[in-house]
Amino acid sequence: MSGASLAYRLARAGRDVVVVDDARPGRATGWNPGGINPLHGPGFPGVMEGFYRDAFRLHEEQRTQVSAASGVDFGWRVVDRLFLARDEKEAADLRRYIAFYNALDAFSGRWTDASEIAAWDSRVDPSWAGGLMTRGNVRVDSERYRHALLATAQGVGATVVTAQLRSIETRGGRIMAIDWGGGRAEVSGLCMATGSWAGGDVAGWEPGEVVQVSAVIGDLLLVRSDETPPSADVSHGVTAIYQHDQADFWIGGTTRRDGPLGETSDAIEQQLLDGAHSLMPGWGPPQVIARASAARPSTSDGLPLVGRAPSYENGWIINGLGGKGILLSAWAAQSLIRMMDAGGDLPEFAPVSPNRATG
Repeated sequence: MSGASLAYRLARAGRDVVVVDDARPGRATGWNPGGINPLHGPGFPGVMEGFYRDAFRLHEEQRTQVSAASGVDFGWRVVDRLFLARDEKEAADLRRYIAFYNALDAFSGRWTDASEIAAWDSRVDPSWAGGLMTRGNVRVDSERYRHALLATAQGVGATVVTAQLRSIETRGGRIMAIDWGGGRAEVSGLCMATGSWAGGDVAGWEPGEVVQVSAVIGDLLLVRSDETPPSADVSHGVTAIYQHDQADFWIGGTTRRDGPLGETSDAIEQQLLDGAHSLMPGWGPPQVIARASAARPSTSDGLPLVGRAPSYENGWIINGLGGKGILLSAWAAQSLIRMMDAGGDLPEFAPVSPNRATG
């Protein structure tokens, strides 16, 4: 997603762009609820707070142009979300976010007690201590959004090659050319937006001392229900029911460091269904349409890598966006272009520098 966003923004600015997309299975963009949600996540409140808001604004600014230019409807819609609290400690933590929601244009948040939740939807488990009801977050079909960005980039001159990058050629600390087996191109710069793969098998790519990115695997179900759908996303931690398309929903989630990618096991499917039942026991068992896992590239401090690769004058990295990959993609692309134009890292992006200290 970050690579598509970068290609779109560079091509729109008149740059010559080549995207080498290996269509690698198991990447999170292809199996993702598509949340563009700027008011929670690693570094919020804190160092990512302003970056998240900037990211949301960039998506809002580009969505109409990307949809019109590509002809792709990627399902942009504003959604409500109910964050549930099991006890008063969790309730106190959630209440802190009300002010953030009410301070941002077109967003709102309010506390709902158990009786208000029951009146809203009696299928929710009545034992919850309450919940934060929010409005303003956006949901998209992430894979259609990625295709729309690439199509728009191609429409203004970008070249998209479906292949795996094999090697890079360097001279005196500069990247001079790239080779993908079926072709070669001389370049003025290279950004590696590789996700969990991290580019380890590209001959010549030696970025220097950078923050390690590893795969955090999440499992999701795509389900269908003939019942009246929940009128908001409903979640507790990583356990969630997300709206998708009409009668279809996502059910998540898991977080694991190992195990296979691909189709989810029977045991994990049941675990996810049990999680959804714990949120809304009155919602009848949905039909599972598809089940799979995807790898989210993550760092030990939860923050992304956006900036110059230390070994190269013109080598750049976008990676480690974790569970905020859809939200942060446009911001990471725009921020990297600013650094490219400046010829190096900028102080305001020190918290996400690829060679920062993570302690």
